[in-house]
Amino acid sequence: MRMFRFERCFSFVAAVCVVACQGSEPASQAEDVGREASALMTPAGDFESGVYVPVDELPLGSWNGAQAVANGNVAFTFVAPTFEGVLDDDGNVSNFASAINIRGALTLEVRVDAAGDFEEPIPVALTPLPAFSVGSQLVVTPYVSTTVNITGSAEGTSRTSLVAPFSASVEVGLPGPGEPVISVPVSPTFDPELGAPDAAASVELGVDVEVGLIFLVAIDGIPVGGPALFASLGIDVGVSALPTPVWEAELVTELGAAWTFPDPTSSLPEIPASIPLVSEPVVELVGGSLSGGLSSTRWSRSYDTLQDDSAVGVLERGDGAVLVGSSLASRPWMAEIDSGGVPGWQTSAVQQASGGINAKSLIEAANGDLLLSGWTTTATGMRVDRYTAAGVPLWSERMTGPSSTNVKWNTSLATPTGGLVVAGSIAYVSTGTTRCILAELDPAGAILWATEVDLGAGATAPTINALAWTSTGQLLAAGTVAYQDLPSPYDAALRYDNGLVVRLDGDGNVLSAFAVGGTQSDRVTQVTMFPDDSYALGGYSAPPRGSGQNGAWISSYRADDSMRWSATYAGTENGPYAHVSAMAALPSNGLLVTGGAGAPENTTDAWLFRL
Repeated sequence: MRMFRFERCFSFVAAVCVVACQGSEPASQAEDVGREASALMTPAGDFESGVYVPVDELPLGSWNGAQAVANGNVAFTFVAPTFEGVLDDDGNVSNFASAINIRGALTLEVRVDAAGDFEEPIPVALTPLPAFSVGSQLVVTPYVSTTVNITGSAEGTSRTSLVAPFSASVEVGLPGPGEPVISVPVSPTFDPELGAPDAAASVELGVDVEVGLIFLVAIDGIPVGGPALFASLGIDVGVSALPTPVWEAELVTELGAAWTFPDPTSSLPEIPASIPLVSEPVVELVGGSLSGGLSSTRWSRSYDTLQDDSAVGVLERGDGAVLVGSSLASRPWMAEIDSGGVPGWQTSAVQQASGGINAKSLIEAANGDLLLSGWTTTATGMRVDRYTAAGVPLWSERMTGPSSTNVKWNTSLATPTGGLVVAGSIAYVSTGTTRCILAELDPAGAILWATEVDLGAGATAPTINALAWTSTGQLLAAGTVAYQDLPSPYDAALRYDNGLVVRLDGDGNVLSAFAVGGTQSDRVTQVTMFPDDSYALGGYSAPPRGSGQNGAWISSYRADDSMRWSATYAGTENGPYAHVSAMAALPSNGLLVTGGAGAPENTTDAWLFRL
């Protein structure tokens, strides 16, 4: 007999050699200091494979010209799935053991036009994960299945929102002849949060989320089926009408397992219509009052300047926000909006002698001023603009690097003294060399220091895309670098593009740097700090199967740079491309993440999910 075992691992972390070159900036040329950072090596963490299933304007039912519509998503991860077993002398699976830990959240809003009943199942989404080989005969392909069923009724026009984090763990094994042995090592959780309806109408809402992991086994290319583990988490909610909204809910948790067989035509696993339960359903009653008024649970607005526009930044401002966007006129616009999304003041960046500005970053200075940075549009160099909190322009500075260089600021970060740090890349045209570059500007736009970071032999095309301060005053710079950690591409744990993390002190001196990623294209565009100085990186990653379909990639690290976890979230079947555009820290080191994902008809949708 031959033993085999599978455990998913993804993000490798390796040190890169760092030499910092201080002073390569337009105002002055300081002496090169040639500091070499100490080596840093950290272990890889647990692998998480994520699935994101959008619910976009899904009709739940219609009657007499009225209808019920759902919006939201189901987002969850499978943490460290395992599959191990034994092949007998004939090459058949004689026994096995598999386990899965599921955690995620259901986000849903149901809008009802008039009194009526509704019911709609969301079709099953079957998503393949990267296959893996065991020896020369066995190939195991994991699949993720998702089903959401929504039922309910309303006494009148209403809109109700539901956010429900959930988690479950299931283990199943076949130690020998007989029936599979199934266990639940940790009690499932399902914690709903409800928003009040925006009308005087009672609402009943039932939602059932069923997620499963299927291991489809093929021996010598012939699919033979495999074990499937399922967790069904349901909630039945009742929300009262005015004047004091009260809600009550019944939570139902069911766990099951089955052996699935491949469809003879598609070779995909056939999910049984009835899943044998592991144990009796677990029922829990919860409820409470709904406070905070009866405002709409969600709104969305579009903003148009009669050009092709796109938003590139947002800042919280009281109950509202400040938006900044770019347009074909190369004159970025800013607008302050209230809690309902209605614009207050609006302004556009002024054309300079160097042209317009391709905005890349909007931040708030220590005194509340607005700092906008980006690329110039008609001349080499970068531009930084400063505005008052009300959008009144104060100054604009254009910066260039040494002769025959091209500097690009991709990101900025406010300093405690009222200035900012800008970061990106500097390319030397004559040699083809590219380095990371960072600089600090004072409140008047004068450069205090600038540092180029040479990552050493084997590291090419580096750039900084995001910045953050630690509680000790260190700068954490995150970006992307092309790097291979071993000479042979077949032995390397890091290849092609990888995430990059550089630590600097407050004066721009490099302390350490490392690359993180895998053997495909993995890029980091965002960094978010947590109160304990741990942090998360966000970007996108190409899957190991090399299909060219990018998934949104998020990874979390402790304060000592050791990896806590890494997860990749795929798009839908019709639009597999996904990426991270922004992240915000939540209590208990959670994350609010937004970005874009491919959609049908070659379009891209914005998405938002919570971890």
